[in-house]
Amino acid sequence: MGTPIAEDARAMPPYPAKWLERAPVRLEVCVEITVGERGEVESSRPLRDAPGCGMIEGEMARDFDAAVAQTVRTWRYMPSLLCRLVPGAEADGSCGNALERAPVPVLRAYRFVFERRAGAVHVGVSEADDR
Repeated sequence: MGTPIAEDARAMPPYPAKWLERAPVRLEVCVEITVGERGEVESSRPLRDAPGCGMIEGEMARDFDAAVAQTVRTWRYMPSLLCRLVPGAEADGSCGNALERAPVPVLRAYRFVFERRAGAVHVGVSEADDR
């Protein structure tokens, strides 16, 4: 389902500089992305309904959302395939025994955690699968 290409080489969003002293020590920003048929990120939208994801509002939310959106647009994935199998064949997870393979767009959700620790900033990411 849209495996990231070089997952550990994915860029992380910058911590918006104007909020370095004013933002909470830890905040979470969640985003849902649409990965297109060729593996590119076609669109993104902030998620506010996942636990912890609606904790900032207004200008701060817009700035952090923009940093995340700008970054995820650079991410690339292996295309997701919809496979029509040979009658009686069992799925092997790779479409190896498929009669037809069709690339399809998929939705993925991520949780970015922005933290300030001992004068340094840290940004981490994980799948936001608890929506």
